[in-house]
Amino acid sequence: MSQIMLNLGIMGMTAQSEKLETIGNNIANARTTAYKSNSISFAEEFATRKGSSKNGVNRQFTNGVSVSGSSKDWNSGPIENTNTQTHLAIDGAGFIAVEFKGDTLYTRAGDFSIIEDNGVFVLSRPSGAKLMGATAQNGDPAGQVQFSQVPSSFSIDSKTGQVIATDDNGDSIVTNGFITIHRFANPDALENIEGGMFMENNFTSRFQDGGSSLRQGMLEASNVDLAKQFTDLIVSQRSFSANTRTIRTADEMMQEVLGLKR
Repeated sequence: MSQIMLNLGIMGMTAQSEKLETIGNNIANARTTAYKSNSISFAEEFATRKGSSKNGVNRQFTNGVSVSGSSKDWNSGPIENTNTQTHLAIDGAGFIAVEFKGDTLYTRAGDFSIIEDNGVFVLSRPSGAKLMGATAQNGDPAGQVQFSQVPSSFSIDSKTGQVIATDDNGDSIVTNGFITIHRFANPDALENIEGGMFMENNFTSRFQDGGSSLRQGMLEASNVDLAKQFTDLIVSQRSFSANTRTIRTADEMMQEVLGLKR
């Protein structure tokens, strides 16, 4: 019995430890652009059947707890005005495509600035991820949004996603000038890479939907609810402490049993 209690307490501590790590990460990213709050779920371990009572009621006991998975709160965070024309926020669901280390990733963070890259000008995040565009409205990513020079005039159509960039003569200087909002039927299956960027895989299903729009000169803030996080922190801390108490109690019982031999 005491050995089982020790194992149960350890499993509970391990699960609550992961919960506390998740909460701590949420709190740390409370001011991270477009950060989505994480949560984890628990599941009981397999049940052991130890017979049944005379009235047919089964004597079954579960064998502890484990972390069954994690998910994100994909609800939009507040959209804040930055007055920086290269900043971009998504009003609604979806992601924009970026190129990062040779891979096509998807993000909601639009903290872009115009930088020079190999003789052309691109929209880049501080991480080095570069905004990708399409050749037509709602098209698949075709390459980086590029300008042949620093635009004299620059704007993004909120509905069509068209990037309008011209030189001093009013001539267009943009390549891949349509920004598509991509959506996923099961975003929790996306692989979290870093910096609020995600990679699609065999379990994701990407499509385009015109229900969302782009907001130029704005950024989406984190959707972390600090009041809820601190409440969850207190509850998880107490659950962790309760599991340590289970271990101490099991240890005391084992000492009592060993004492009977003397």
